[in-house]
Amino acid sequence: MNIATFLKKVAKLAEEGNIEIIENKKNMQTKRKYNLTTEDQENMIKQLKPSDWIKGPVPDRDIVTEDVWMFKKKYDDIEVLIYIKLKIRNNKECICLSIHEDEEK
Repeated sequence: MNIATFLKKVAKLAEEGNIEIIENKKNMQTKRKYNLTTEDQENMIKQLKPSDWIKGPVPDRDIVTEDVWMFKKKYDDIEVLIYIKLKIRNNKECICLSIHEDEEK
């Protein structure tokens, strides 16, 4: 699957409400720091473009049979670079493993 096809699939799944954002420590810290809603996070994902892509597909470190794709996107509302890591599970659900402030300086 190429990046454009992957993002079309992500957008379709997100529009259908088939998106899960994992609430890990970094994701929650960024959400609180910038007062983001789940809807804000979903909009960041829906707005991804091929030019935001930085890596992938690569095997997920936890489930090696699933691939993850990584992106970096400047989110205008908070003026910060956001790191986003996504995968599609069983062609039915988009899983957002990471959506937090970029740690590279």
